[in-house]
Amino acid sequence: MKNKKVLIIKLGAIGDVIHSTMLAQSIKKAEPNCIVHFMTTDFIVPLLENNPDIDKVISFRGKSANNYLYLIFKGLSLAFERYDIVFPLSNSIRNYIMMLFMFAKKITRRNKNRIHAVDAFYNTAVDSFGEIEKPKNLRIFIREDLKNEIKEKYKDLPRPWIIFNVGGANDHDRQGRIYPDEHWMELGKKLKEKYNGTIFVCGSKKEIELHEKFKPIAKVLTGKLTLEESAALYAVSDLFISGDSGPLHIASALNINTIGIMGSTPTYACGPYGEKGYVVEPKSDCKFCEKKVCKLLKEGEKFTPCMQSIEVCDILNLIKEENLL
Repeated sequence: MKNKKVLIIKLGAIGDVIHSTMLAQSIKKAEPNCIVHFMTTDFIVPLLENNPDIDKVISFRGKSANNYLYLIFKGLSLAFERYDIVFPLSNSIRNYIMMLFMFAKKITRRNKNRIHAVDAFYNTAVDSFGEIEKPKNLRIFIREDLKNEIKEKYKDLPRPWIIFNVGGANDHDRQGRIYPDEHWMELGKKLKEKYNGTIFVCGSKKEIELHEKFKPIAKVLTGKLTLEESAALYAVSDLFISGDSGPLHIASALNINTIGIMGSTPTYACGPYGEKGYVVEPKSDCKFCEKKVCKLLKEGEKFTPCMQSIEVCDILNLIKEENLL
């Protein structure tokens, strides 16, 4: 596989894209002379542009995902690259249409053997490159000037800096991944009492109203930062706490202390990956069901029994025991 030209295609969810960078990292470590291109959805592109494992990031226009003419045009444009191998990492119709027009010499589909989600992508590399070394950590790279800009902007706020990723916009289809609001509030109060630092709450414009309630405990930046700016803030912070989500996996790939609050999604498959990833799990027997809709929730209820069972003291004890702050 020396000197081959490779295309990785991973569109869609941020967390899956972050996990799939393991494929590029594994290939480059095994064969540094390989040329690796990575195509992902346009809004995720800034997270990959500075990655030394990726020689070129190709933007896919997310709003045109169901436009067949766009898919055909994209496939034909990629045909000029003359890829030796293409890794389409999901079995979607859009990938199938583009590949019809790429004329790649070889197509290797995603390996389904996994423990953690990252393993599926690593095993995909193994299928084409043989027994290669598996990196211990994911890697994404944020521009130094942007990180310095963030540090300068908030330099007067006391350390340590702690990020709460409280969710909101996708709660309806993320049951079992959302930690209760009242638990976040209690956790914020106790962290500020003990460490006298600053808590940040970030999110999308859709979540501005939902996050207003956290202003008594946090600097709420919801809707004020781009995805890349949010990642820069994570990168210069001391601790990141979140349910299973895209931002959780961004933080773990930035090699900062990261706590995943796991409920319906299992730690062994979806927890924060890497040497600085930590988890708290439910005490209840009902956990890790991997269901999007909780059968135990009554009408009008939002927070699942598995997430309710994780107490604030569980998180505080983990922070103390692992010396995360």
